[in-house]
Amino acid sequence: MWPRKTIDIAWADLVYGALRCLWPGDTDLQQREIEQSLGGEDQVLTCLSVRTGFDLLLQSLRFPPGSEVMMSAITIPDMITIVKEHGLVPIPFDLDFDTLAPTQADLQKAFSEKTRAIVIAHLFGVVIPMEQLVEFAKTHGIVLIEDCAQSFCGWDEISKSEADASLYSFGPIKTATSLGGAILRVRDASRLKSIRELQSQYPQQKGRAYAVRFLKYSLMKAASTRIAYRGILWVIRIMGRDPDTTINSFAKNFGKGNLFERIRQRPCGALIAMMKRRIRTYRKSRIADRTQMGKELGMRLQSRIAIPGIHACHHSHWVFPVVTDASHSLASHLQRCGFDATTKHNLSLLEPPLDDIERDAPVLRNLFYNILFLPIYPELTPRAIQRLVDSIKPNA
Repeated sequence: MWPRKTIDIAWADLVYGALRCLWPGDTDLQQREIEQSLGGEDQVLTCLSVRTGFDLLLQSLRFPPGSEVMMSAITIPDMITIVKEHGLVPIPFDLDFDTLAPTQADLQKAFSEKTRAIVIAHLFGVVIPMEQLVEFAKTHGIVLIEDCAQSFCGWDEISKSEADASLYSFGPIKTATSLGGAILRVRDASRLKSIRELQSQYPQQKGRAYAVRFLKYSLMKAASTRIAYRGILWVIRIMGRDPDTTINSFAKNFGKGNLFERIRQRPCGALIAMMKRRIRTYRKSRIADRTQMGKELGMRLQSRIAIPGIHACHHSHWVFPVVTDASHSLASHLQRCGFDATTKHNLSLLEPPLDDIERDAPVLRNLFYNILFLPIYPELTPRAIQRLVDSIKPNA
């Protein structure tokens, strides 16, 4: 059985991280070194998570209550929760199916005189060209925020951002994971300074909490070998639990409890040390390999099944979604063929306000309810990829 996803970290990194859980080193010094390497302390801030950075950013912006924030209609639930916590109204906007980028009509439909910001999520590994969004934000005098959690393509990309603020995640299932941590880049140096001061008042994440997370995901990496993964699926079934739901729950970055108590923390020393190592040692060639694999798989499958983002200008294929109204039956079929395809995910569909249902996102709504994720990562062999293609019948 080919697992649905692998953790993008080497065993050498995990050994290093385990040692750092015991001896984290000088946290402040290492954090400054990270930020200097990515553009400087006047541009970049190291955070516990993207949620942390987004919450800090909204605290600093201080939009009037009732202001609207345009958001890609598919996002993670916590981002919607954070917007609402600040007394703001999240408004969905749609994306073009083939490019996963918004059209001018999509943006204009979601905009109103109450709009103060737009949050664009680069979904599934697609990197959306920003020129249109930059122009739209400037024309309407609103703040442009990009969520790059799913589209990270290398450390050099961070300094090239054209948005007012950009968020990059290095959580457990993300590219170049540090099993936590995030980078917030802000163009306005004075705003970033105020954000840094806000974060400095937060308590530091407990080293023990990161060590427990570290152990959890180290075990998950060990379990992601094909033989071990098959055995784990068998055990879960024997226990009478749904493997799909169980495995998906393990991959969640944040557990239960008060969201804001969990995100309003500074990263601990071990996490900072791990992020520094990943910046120094991560091989960008792995992203290139995955990108090429996704491109080739897309070319083979595009006549058989609908693929969101198939015509995107740049797609790194962090995951490989397809869309079909037979997603559940196809997932079961692929699992029987040895591929742990899944319809499960941790995304949310942002609904428009009840009194303004015309500002809907029909393309992303259809995608959300009919999506299926195929396994794709550099460890898949050419033979496995061909079997995967052969297992998907035309017009599945």
